[in-house]
Amino acid sequence: MCKTLNVFTKPHEYCSLTSLKREIDDMKKLKILINTPFILDRLNLSSPISFPSITEDKSLFTLLSSPLYPIFLDWICVTLKENAPFNPNEPYDYLISVSDEDRNWSKIGNKGLKKAFYKKLCFKQGPAEKLLTALDKDISNMINLCKSWEKEITYNTKKNAALNKKWHLLKMIKESLPSGGEISGKDGFVEAIYEDEFKTCQIRMISRNVFDVGIFSYPERLKDSSWTNQKNWSSQELSLNDWICKFGPFAADPALRM
Repeated sequence: MCKTLNVFTKPHEYCSLTSLKREIDDMKKLKILINTPFILDRLNLSSPISFPSITEDKSLFTLLSSPLYPIFLDWICVTLKENAPFNPNEPYDYLISVSDEDRNWSKIGNKGLKKAFYKKLCFKQGPAEKLLTALDKDISNMINLCKSWEKEITYNTKKNAALNKKWHLLKMIKESLPSGGEISGKDGFVEAIYEDEFKTCQIRMISRNVFDVGIFSYPERLKDSSWTNQKNWSSQELSLNDWICKFGPFAADPALRM
């Protein structure tokens, strides 16, 4: 399940713990870069900000390819909006107003050009401190999410391990795996007998994977009656159905065929 967290003042979605940890590292590296000179490139609309010091550590380039990067400039402007008058149509001019410029570098960097498209800047002390405070808050929230997500994964792993022990396949009666699409394909069908962990209960169940409908199971004893009404199911059958959803013949690919 994906998680959503406000990063750079905007909702950001994480669909894996790995991607969250990677971006935590990116944010920590960005903290180091905030107080270092950067190049403003007015001709590069997708990545107008770059840090020369990035070349010293190639892993810092991950920030530029990160989903966070496109909103990086917006975040700077929103975070520092009290430091200078902000015109949303001129974010580059605003960035210049909260920074000190290396005019000698800019003169050389724009030699032969009709306009100054490139500038070497460094955030002024006040704005830099404000950005670092905002970064610390985002990093803290990301770390807290990471910790809670890890606990959730650990809990679910233990829960699934306990559930996995409750039942096992005793005998396969009929198995037909799904394949193809709506016209030339075939639906999945499995009929099998399952036994509980204490070997005191055996249940014959049918599991189906039907195109454009989904995956579902029901007791074989109810196949000719109203099996969709789970009020007719025993508690053991309901327990086994939960197990089949997690570990049954079609659990490895639960996506709807359509």
